Amino acid sequence: MNQKVFCIGFHKTGTSSLAVAFQIMGYRVCRRLGPLQDLIPDKNLIELIRNQQTQEILKAIKPYDAFCDNPWPLFYKEIDVFYPGSKFILTIREENSWLKSVLQYFKNSETEIREIIYGKASPIENEVIYLERYRKHNAEVLAYFKNRPDDLLIIDIEKEENQWTTLCQFLEKEIPNQEFPHRNKSSSDKKRETYAAGSKNNKLVTFLKLPIQEKRLLVETTTLLFIARLLVLFLPFRVIAKRLGEHMTETTRQTPTLQEETSVKIGRVIRKVSRHTPFRSLCLEQAITCKFMLNRRGISSTIYFGLTKDEEALKLKAHAWTRSGSQTITGAKGRHQFKVVSTFGNSK
Repeated sequence: MNQKVFCIGFHKTGTSSLAVAFQIMGYRVCRRLGPLQDLIPDKNLIELIRNQQTQEILKAIKPYDAFCDNPWPLFYKEIDVFYPGSKFILTIREENSWLKSVLQYFKNSETEIREIIYGKASPIENEVIYLERYRKHNAEVLAYFKNRPDDLLIIDIEKEENQWTTLCQFLEKEIPNQEFPHRNKSSSDKKRETYAAGSKNNKLVTFLKLPIQEKRLLVETTTLLFIARLLVLFLPFRVIAKRLGEHMTETTRQTPTLQEETSVKIGRVIRKVSRHTPFRSLCLEQAITCKFMLNRRGISSTIYFGLTKDEEALKLKAHAWTRSGSQTITGAKGRHQFKVVSTFGNSK
């Protein structure tokens, strides 16, 4: 693609659906902060964003064609200068619906990127601040692109009846012969959320009500986490390594859309199940389990092992994580603090 396209709408405005639509259209998509940090591993991405050092970021994104989620809404003006001729899409949503979705999705969790955007890391008890920032952003985008209808598309994906037509006409692309994707809305997702949030008394009942595919995935995940724990306890690492792939090899960062969705789903289930196992299921067990599960499905992946020095304890700390395509599937949190010392990648 010679022309880049940036979604500069805030999260929870249909950006996940738009990212999948981009992939269907053949764009190489950069989503969220993980893949972006991987492009500049020697820099702290959050600090670059906080200090508005956008040049470092924009120089690194040449391998990608389309961009969704954070941090792109924060510096669309700089993008417009650095990549002239780019297309911009402002995804919007009725503001009360947006705020309700933000509160339900993020709850009281806190992130540095949300602190940068809103001044407050969590939306709880900061609803007015979040809503005012949302309004301000949309108004500023409209003012900046005033009289430039060929450069900016404004779309409410929830209400737009002809999403493909609207999107493809703006980007001058052929309309794909399939339904427009809608993410974060399926009944199975809601069932999984119910399962995760259920109390000890009703989790079994909730589990029994899940679709058979969901039950199988949970059982498979629990079983492989247990096996991974046994391997770590009783086998030397050199024996385990033989099953992880080719040493010091990394797999491609471009994978088919369906494979990437499957990988992300597997990672989500691994993290969820790991919180409830009676045995240790930390980063190493999760990474090994993820590798095994992706291998079984013929999905390429890489497992990383990193080290860093704990200055207070005066000892080394280790971490393990897995990546498939452009997504870090397990162990994403804190991985950039560790120097990669070993990788194992394979395609089967």
